[in-house]
Amino acid sequence: MHWQLHIESLVLYGDAAQLLARLPNHLPLAVITNGASGRQRGALRGNGIEERFGAVIVSGEIGVAKPDAKVFNLALDGLGVKAENAWHVGDNLMADIGGANAAGITSVWINRYRDQGVELRDGDPRPDFEITSLVELPALMAPQT
Repeated sequence: MHWQLHIESLVLYGDAAQLLARLPNHLPLAVITNGASGRQRGALRGNGIEERFGAVIVSGEIGVAKPDAKVFNLALDGLGVKAENAWHVGDNLMADIGGANAAGITSVWINRYRDQGVELRDGDPRPDFEITSLVELPALMAPQT
């Protein structure tokens, strides 16, 4: 019961729901997450978005986690997409941006706290793009979609 209530309490950021509604259905999407299978898959199911993703890569299921390039390659393989045609959006500079960069994928750092002074520091992996909200993503991707 406690676990079910926990899963039901996980909600999408508002901009994530907006983004999923705006992206074309033919655009292949994947989720790559460092976490336990039950929690991550439960959150996707609980939010009614699991079917939107052609590949769901959960570190707890495969025994390897971001930033390991193997994780990103599994997502690419699952979607049938080449690295040079893929984008990865994430909030963690080391795991998401460092991993995407190592895998040859365009990296997008979602920095939800830029207005609070969170910025790149020396030694941080450098994203190809930085956004503060997922609603900014379609404009960046427009030439590619």
